[in-house]
This record gives sequence, C-alpha cells and structure tokens, in this order.
Amino acid sequence: MSNRRLQQQYNLMRGECNRAIGERNRALGEHNVARNRLVYANNQVLFGIRTLGRLKNQLFQQIAALRIQVQ
Repeated sequence: MSNRRLQQQYNLMRGECNRAIGERNRALGEHNVARNRLVYANNQVLFGIRTLGRLKNQLFQQIAALRIQVQ
C-alpha cells in the first residue's frame, strides 16, 4: 500500500475515533445532567420527609397540650 493511501486510512480512522470520543462525551454530559436532576429530586424528597416529620411532632405536641388543658 502506498504511503498516501495509508495516510488517508489513518486520517479516516482518526476522524472516526474523534467522532466516537465526541459522542461519548455528549452521552456523559447527558448522564451527568440526569444524575444531577436525580440528586436534586432526591434532596427535595428528603427535605419533604424531614418537614413532614417535624410537622407531625408539632401536631402531636399540640394534641398533648390540648389533652392536658381538657383534663
């Protein structure tokens, strides 16, 4: 094979490799965005659970205080 043909094949393969790397990087970027959204949603759920727990405790304290007043 001639040097020119080998150089053309090398350049073609290098271009394919660079395109594959670009696709991988785009996929990783999309994955990171999805992961960040999931982390945010998970944090919101945890915040909601903690808030509900605090509200439940406050409600039980108020019920206990009302029971004491009624007696």
